[in-house]
Amino acid sequence: MIISFFVALFTTSIVLFASRKSYQKYVEERIKAGDVPMPKEDYDGLLEDDEIIEEDEKEIIKEEKKKIGVLQNKKEIFKALPINLSLLRIVSYIFLVIGFIILKDSGNLNIASYLVGVTVAIVGISISTARNGQ
Repeated sequence: MIISFFVALFTTSIVLFASRKSYQKYVEERIKAGDVPMPKEDYDGLLEDDEIIEEDEKEIIKEEKKKIGVLQNKKEIFKALPINLSLLRIVSYIFLVIGFIILKDSGNLNIASYLVGVTVAIVGISISTARNGQ
């Protein structure tokens, strides 16, 4: 029972640490490259309230807003790809899966203890990060 808790705590902590480091590296690289994301423009303020707009024009504006949103999302996905495919993160998830499989195959898996271990790791890392102001 206690082994499930510690395996979950350890492997989840590794995953969270690896994810944090990958994201930190990504942000530092973007800052060095001068690619700091700008706040999204306020597309709602493009038109004056006084103007009378026909229904067709409203639909065109809505469609253009959707296109801009989709393009922004695709760009962000490709920019964030290095974070998600980081070797450190992939290896940490492999540890998580292997730890779970070993517990299950050895008969030492207690789901309740495992979930408590995962929860404690998440809460602990979150509190630690919040205290450090990062």
